[in-house]
Amino acid sequence: MNNNWLARFWGVIIRPQTYLNLAYLFLAFPLGVVYFVFLVTGLSLGFPLIIIWVGLIILAVVFAASWALTLFERQMAIWLLKVEIGPTGDPSNPGDDIWQRFKKYIGNSVTWKGLIFLLLKFPLGTVSFTLGTTLVVTALALVFSPIALIFFPNASVQFFGLDVHPAVAASIFFVIGILLVPISLHILNGLAYVYGQIARILLGKLETSMAIAPVAPANQVVAPQAPAAVDVPVPVVSEPIAAPVPTPGTPVVMEPASELPTEPLPSVEPLAAEPTDLIDNLFPSEPDEPAPSEPPAQS
Repeated sequence: MNNNWLARFWGVIIRPQTYLNLAYLFLAFPLGVVYFVFLVTGLSLGFPLIIIWVGLIILAVVFAASWALTLFERQMAIWLLKVEIGPTGDPSNPGDDIWQRFKKYIGNSVTWKGLIFLLLKFPLGTVSFTLGTTLVVTALALVFSPIALIFFPNASVQFFGLDVHPAVAASIFFVIGILLVPISLHILNGLAYVYGQIARILLGKLETSMAIAPVAPANQVVAPQAPAAVDVPVPVVSEPIAAPVPTPGTPVVMEPASELPTEPLPSVEPLAAEPTDLIDNLFPSEPDEPAPSEPPAQS
């Protein structure tokens, strides 16, 4: 973990994105001055002169130029700051006339947000230029402080009222400058990130990312997809297996009969051979013993 922290701390010096951020920050000040002077002058002249119709022409030129500058700032933020910015508006219809395009331009939120961004470019550029110049120049001056010993070998240096040898002071300045270089670059990268988020909000529409299904080209025929296979249980029909018919001249091989289980079968009593014997046994014609005679009735 310590190695990763050190790599991130010192790796900012060799990271290409760092110098792209520096280019954007140092360009913000001169561009902001141009935008501010142009917009303030154009708007202050256009609105008072509307009563003589000249102001409408001035305002039309100002708003058309501000839209072009908004698109330029949007592309510069995408190229230098690597910020993902949404679209500037709905796709235009080629069949729209000038009035319909004018209404879409006036009703587009990016038109007014872009104008605000152009006006904010001046104070943002002032902050970035001042902070960047102070940090970078101070760090480089401390790093190259040992070179001053060549021109001023006997210079006197004091730290809190104590005289320090110039070589010792140059060494201390050099170490501080080496540490200040990555710290300054990290601070400026953070400032560039803030400017990138401002550009993302003001120079494009904020749309939630939605998963869009890929659309096939017009000249490509999309084959219909086969329906998904469904496992359906197939009923099993038991059919008698036909025994192979031996052809003439082919010896028939007899398989030995499988041994049957030798368990004893339950005993079954034999039935009478004739049904008449069974009836006689059930209903004998002559009983074995004479039935007792009924007593005579008493008179």
